[in-house]
Amino acid sequence: MTGIRKPIWSEGLLLSQQHLQQWDLYHESMLIRRFHWHFPLGWGIRYLRLDHEALDQGRCRVIAVDAVMRDGRCVSFREDREGPLDCQLPEPSGEPLLVSLSLPANRRAAGIGGYGNDEGIWDAWQVHYETVADEHDPNRVRELGLGRLNLSLVTGTTESDHETLLPLLRLLPRCDGRHEPDEDFIPPLLQVQGCTGLIRLQDRLLDRLRNAIHG
Repeated sequence: MTGIRKPIWSEGLLLSQQHLQQWDLYHESMLIRRFHWHFPLGWGIRYLRLDHEALDQGRCRVIAVDAVMRDGRCVSFREDREGPLDCQLPEPSGEPLLVSLSLPANRRAAGIGGYGNDEGIWDAWQVHYETVADEHDPNRVRELGLGRLNLSLVTGTTESDHETLLPLLRLLPRCDGRHEPDEDFIPPLLQVQGCTGLIRLQDRLLDRLRNAIHG
């Protein structure tokens, strides 16, 4: 993260997209810094919902996830809103397999009209054009380019300089050539509800405490 650089507005300034980009960067970076300084470990999964049946077809599929990436960026994904987020799993090798959420480590956006036809595989945002109404007058509409995070799922533990990874789950090989979730694996969490294995452990501990109290 670079040092603090605040755009300065003054009379006679010819406004350009660079001014607004730097204005966004200033406010986003200040917000991330403030939270990171107060809560250095404030990143991880808040909510995660997986399609466990997809594992039997050799795929990992995320239905919903809310999380904060290690670099402070927030993720809120829903499949019914943003399309599929899945990956093909390799053949089991006898070793545990880590599946992580990947987000390109930049601020670029792909799909902007007039900026070329790059697919934007390594761009953090994918632009979609939508017709948006004025909040005060729904008859006044305009087409706006709105960005969605360019999320993907990757397997393995290697993190490059081009992406930020957040571990979601660890898979164990089964004797029938498929994968199953490792219930002992606890990913980085913001809340307990982000890990079903931890929820089950919590429930078992509570049951034991109840039995001990009433036994």
